[in-house]
Amino acid sequence: MYFITGNKNKFLEMKQFIPDLEMKNIDLPELQELDAQLIIKQKLDEGIKKLNKPFIVEDTSLSIKSLNGFPGALVKWFVKSLSLEDINNILFKYEDKTAIATTIIGYFDGAEKHFFKGEVHGTLVPRRGEGFGFDPIFQPKDSIKTFGEMTKTEKATISHRMKAVKKLKEFLEV
Repeated sequence: MYFITGNKNKFLEMKQFIPDLEMKNIDLPELQELDAQLIIKQKLDEGIKKLNKPFIVEDTSLSIKSLNGFPGALVKWFVKSLSLEDINNILFKYEDKTAIATTIIGYFDGAEKHFFKGEVHGTLVPRRGEGFGFDPIFQPKDSIKTFGEMTKTEKATISHRMKAVKKLKEFLEV
């Protein structure tokens, strides 16, 4: 099965659970929208035009409660435009720093589209650890570590991406 993405980090995380997954770096136009479900539907439609065989696409969101869910599915551009420290500075004036990290995987089986969602509730904290995206500032609920401080194995057991991948795997094994 192919994973259409240009993000090697996402690919490597997914490959932990789906070892025979192959990365296909196809540039798909991406709808700029707050609703990740619409983004995934559009990615699937575009992927079908370019690769008419089974594949997956993925989109990750970060919904910050005090910002009314922003940046949501626009998190890639939010993190690209601002440093993680800038994001914390924006949140400084807000008491509530809770957020939800969500991944939606779209799967095209050659005939139909399927969707799998994983999410993790947490808090945004000052930068700790390494990692990509918002990993160093996202601390999952009931954890003392940010995703950036966790080993790959630790993160894989609780991350939003892995929860969505597990649902996909369960679907494929039925």
